[in-house]
Amino acid sequence: MNRLIVENLSAGYGAVSVLRNVSLEVNENEMVALLGMNGNGKSTLLNCVLGFVRASAGRILLEWDGKISDLTKLPPHEIVRLGLSIVPEGRRLVPNISVEDNLRLAGSNPLVSGRMKENLASCFETFPLLLERRRQIAATMSGGQQQLLAIARSLMTAPKIMVIDEPSVGLAPIVVRDVLNAITHLRERSSMTILMAEQSFFQAVDVSSRAYVLAHGSIHREFKRSDGGIANEDIRRAMLGTAH
Repeated sequence: MNRLIVENLSAGYGAVSVLRNVSLEVNENEMVALLGMNGNGKSTLLNCVLGFVRASAGRILLEWDGKISDLTKLPPHEIVRLGLSIVPEGRRLVPNISVEDNLRLAGSNPLVSGRMKENLASCFETFPLLLERRRQIAATMSGGQQQLLAIARSLMTAPKIMVIDEPSVGLAPIVVRDVLNAITHLRERSSMTILMAEQSFFQAVDVSSRAYVLAHGSIHREFKRSDGGIANEDIRRAMLGTAH
């Protein structure tokens, strides 16, 4: 089974503890939502997965194609080599260059540069809007369009697992819906495995296979999709129960 496993993870910044004994699992082809209010450790967890924040305890294991790698022992560039990529909060595009140049810059990584043409074509096929605006300067696009570009930029590295941090930040609710629908389309089209941190929990669970609620640095509850979907009322109660 191909999967990402977070096992009893604890982490923080100096003397400040942020995550405590966090465990979760993302299986191949799943889209798993990590839900929680600001300050509960979602971004810290994602940064641990990518190696930007070091764990103080626990492990993050990538089991893929019969090989097991402990990501907590690897620097970020080696984690990227194993097939993980991140769509950071706030998008962090190069604002003064074109859509296509942002994509080409991401695709210039020596690991994937030989597939530049193929990966670029895949991005434009997945997100036709970006093909229409390939010559447009990134800074002149709307927030939702920039978010699609940030996702496509991550796709240029041909990842096994895409980690998406707060794609709704700064976007109107109707735009959030469009962005999450685009992420769903990406997963369905390319069988992408996705771990996504999000505050817009009602919209996020609508497009997710499973969801974890992270509160005060620990997993408060896991929700699994049933035939009727993940119940919004259950999510609401769980979120309200962790807001104090």
